Order: sequence, then C-alpha cells, then structure tokens
Amino acid sequence: MTPFVFSMDSHVVEPRTLWQEGLPARFKDRALRAERREGYLVMTADHKDLHRMQIGDGNSDNPRIGGTSPELRFQDMRKDGIDGELIFPNLGMMTYAIDDGELSFACMQVYNDWLIKNFGAFPDTFVPTAVLPMRDVAQTLDEFKRVVDLGYRSVMLPTLPPIGLRYNNKEFDPIWAYAQEKGIPLAFHVASGLTPITERGPGAAIVNYMRLGFATEELVTYMVAGGALDRHPGMTMVVIEAGASWMAGLGERLDEVHEAHQYYVKPKLSRKPSEILYSR
Repeated sequence: MTPFVFSMDSHVVEPRTLWQEGLPARFKDRALRAERREGYLVMTADHKDLHRMQIGDGNSDNPRIGGTSPELRFQDMRKDGIDGELIFPNLGMMTYAIDDGELSFACMQVYNDWLIKNFGAFPDTFVPTAVLPMRDVAQTLDEFKRVVDLGYRSVMLPTLPPIGLRYNNKEFDPIWAYAQEKGIPLAFHVASGLTPITERGPGAAIVNYMRLGFATEELVTYMVAGGALDRHPGMTMVVIEAGASWMAGLGERLDEVHEAHQYYVKPKLSRKPSEILYSR
C-alpha cells in the first residue's frame, strides 16, 4: 500500500498586490508588502520594515511555480512526492509584527478570505490555516467563528502573544473551549509573533534559530503549567517547525518542578505535567 505523505509545514506565496487591493481604502498606503532592495527581500507594512531575507540564500529565491496557484502547486507536490499539505502564510506571517492592531487584523482578514477562496476547493489535498489575532479575546473568538463558517479546519495563533498577554491567562478559555468544541487544531508556527533576528554576532544564524525553538518550548510550558490543556483535554495544539525531541526532556523537567515545588504550584493540575503533555 502506497503511504499518504502529508506535509505539516507548507507555505503559500500570496499575490504581490493582495493587501494593496484587498484592504479598505484607509489602509492601502500602509498595506503589507514585500520589496526587493540591494540583494534583500524586505517585508514592510505601515511604512516600517518588519523583516528582511537575503536573496539567493538557497531558499528565498528558489522558484516554486505553485506558490500561489493550487493547480500549479499540484506539479510541485508530484515532484516532491507530497499528497497533502497543511498550509501557512508566507508574507502573511508578518501580520503579527504590525504594531497597529486595526491594520494587523485587517491584513489577517484579507489573507483568510483569499486563502480559503483559492485553496478551499481541494479539501482532500489542502488544509488551509487561518491566521487569528490575539490582541483581544472577543475579536479573536469572533474571527475564529467566522473562518470556521468559511470552511477552515485549522487556525494559527502566534507562538508569542502580544506584549502584556500570556497563554496561562484564563481569559483565553473561550478560545480554547471553542477549539475543543469544533475539533479545530490550534497551530503555532515557529517565529510567529517573534522577531526572527535578535543576534548578529558570531554564530548568529544558529543562535537565532535556537531561540525560536526555545520560544516554542516556553509556549508549551505555559499551556501545560497554566492549566489550559488540563481544563480542555480535547483541545489539540500543534507546534510547527520546532522539532519534537525536546518534548521528552521538557516533560521530565515539568514533573520534577511540579513535585518538588508543589506547595507553590497553582493551579493544581489533575495529572502530572508529563501526562498532560504526552496525551495530546
């Protein structure tokens, strides 16, 4: 029997003018976009540079004919031996880096509408992932419900929520409860909500990449220790592009502190942290 190969980390390439054309008129001159400058691909919004990638690094300038088109994407998938894909944004990842919350959310909605319109017609091949904001719980829940009504079966939240918010906060429970009720996985892609480059000294490429992975471990720690996964045992969360070998060590460490410092541990969990972690 031929195995079904499913890619858990595929990305689209959004149309070049998606946000300039899709945003309300008051946002058009501040739209999310990518520009080529002096050997770099620069991602910008609201007249501010958000991130840049060196062109010709073996990745950012590697053409894939199906970046935007589902029909052409099938050709890339056949070439790579891929049968199905969980789809994330490319430039749309930068929506979390936009300081203006209203502009950021507007960009997310433009992306969510475009992605399901173009890839939602192939449910046996593609699982598009909607981008959800996390600045306001009510807004996030409203957009969550809207995209589910559009046909989404997966949603994305930032690995690091906006400043001042933490995933151990019980005010997020309505979001976790809705995800559990609908059976919608919550996907946390590495680097989302974070500044990808914080170090430029010796070994910077490795240091930066490792820090992004550490942020994922911190995310999982918050979700376990804060009780979110304990209170919502049917909720599924997925971490993307962060590996998995660290899970064993993290479970052991969480159990150790859970027992050794039990007097200080709040909330009281119904199971050992490792049992919560490994039952997902």
